[in-house]
Amino acid sequence: MLKETIIQKLLVFERKILRRIFGRTKENQIWRIKTKEELDKLIKHKNIVHYIKAQRLSWFGHVQKMPDTRAVKKIFKWNPLTKRSQGRPSTDGRITSNRTFAN
Repeated sequence: MLKETIIQKLLVFERKILRRIFGRTKENQIWRIKTKEELDKLIKHKNIVHYIKAQRLSWFGHVQKMPDTRAVKKIFKWNPLTKRSQGRPSTDGRITSNRTFAN
């Protein structure tokens, strides 16, 4: 699942690249960059987020068709026994002492 912040960053990056690919538009002897709607029309409403979601769904179907003996399928079905703790990992005593003596 893609987070909203990642989706927004992908869409902004995609528009930036598309503006470079398709270039500027000359209207009434004035050059301007293409709008979001014009770019969307040029790529026929297909954006990178839709492509990523389609590829993930395709990969999911590919893994589901694999036999249960394959390593990828075993990893895909694996459930950890414990949950990770939330937040920054605690520092190890050895790492702390190395940082202290390094200065």
